[in-house]
Amino acid sequence: MFAFFRLFQTLVLLAVILVLSACGGSDSSNQTRTLTVEGKVINGPVMGSTVQVFAANGGSLLGSATTDVDGAYVVDVSSAGPYRLRATGGTMGGVDYTGNLEALCTSGAGCDVTPYAMVLLRLVDEHGFNVGDAASHIAAISGIDGDPFVADVSAEAFDLQAARQAISGGDGLSGWVIGVVEWATGETTETPPGIREPSLGEPPPPSEPALISGRYVPFGESEGFIRDIETGFEWQRCSVGQQWNRASGSCDGAPSTFFWNGAVEAYGTWDDVTTWPNGLLSEMNQPFPSGDWRLPTIEQLGSLLYCSSGNPSEFDPDQPCQGFGFIRPTINPEAFPNSPEFDVWSGSSAWGGVEGINEFMAWRAHFQSGYVTFNFARGSMNPIRLVRDPAQLSAQNSSGVALSRRDE
Repeated sequence: MFAFFRLFQTLVLLAVILVLSACGGSDSSNQTRTLTVEGKVINGPVMGSTVQVFAANGGSLLGSATTDVDGAYVVDVSSAGPYRLRATGGTMGGVDYTGNLEALCTSGAGCDVTPYAMVLLRLVDEHGFNVGDAASHIAAISGIDGDPFVADVSAEAFDLQAARQAISGGDGLSGWVIGVVEWATGETTETPPGIREPSLGEPPPPSEPALISGRYVPFGESEGFIRDIETGFEWQRCSVGQQWNRASGSCDGAPSTFFWNGAVEAYGTWDDVTTWPNGLLSEMNQPFPSGDWRLPTIEQLGSLLYCSSGNPSEFDPDQPCQGFGFIRPTINPEAFPNSPEFDVWSGSSAWGGVEGINEFMAWRAHFQSGYVTFNFARGSMNPIRLVRDPAQLSAQNSSGVALSRRDE
């Protein structure tokens, strides 16, 4: 009897295990992993193009989608990359796009399907490169660092307009791709449209940059900085919190705002803090940062005030702009686009500079009317703009001594 009871218990336990295993197996088999492949189809943006995503190794179709007005697409797939993509049909600029674009993508992010991507695919398929090595090879021989149909590429390396004219809405796509591949592999010395080979001779003398308002020179790879040739100072063209957009030549986003103390603690790295009262300095986190970019003094910030009407003068921080026929904010809009229209903090405390003013005050520039004044340092939140002094940086580098912050 006891043996029969033990046998019965064993059979029940096995049955439970089998049921649980079956349930677990069923749940596992129903869990399908979903991944996303996304990017753009671009010669210029190709709208309404059908994008098919294939497994790079097996060739099976994993999913498809249609591009929107910006050429963007998103495809949900169930297996990891690499992927092969094919884009067919659609319109570009209201005209039917006749070329069939293809690309190889190692992951699901940033899978742009462009003529340049077709060049990389051809180098992979026919010449034994992988995608990264193919891109590096083209960059080494031409200076094209990135996909010129999607990203900003140096005009000295690639003429995008010439390439698009040769491709001609897709009709010349295949010939252009073959030409670039043959040039990249040394099969021909004929430079394809759009490619600009580095000059082997003496470089031409640099052209004089065009001045904005007769005094500002944009510089930097993306021209996100500007140099004032009258004062020698260099400025970030965007206020803190904004992002420079090279394509639009403007500043994206809204400026960040700061209490004056917070602005000083974040960017107060200039020498005249040694004149501040100990009571003011003791309230702030020490030491201040030591970056090159810093809050301007009120004299430096005031030098940007600009009366477009010339009344009383173009650059005059001591008097507000007169009348109504001037541009607001009162700062050159080409040099400093999308600028704050009202108060902007300087790093200058009003302590000791104005009779009857104590350490609770600080100087600001008023870009609505075009003058400088002071305000309660703790009483309002305003945007800030950063400056640096190349002469001071040069002296620092030659001496090997860090910029002075404050005598200890």
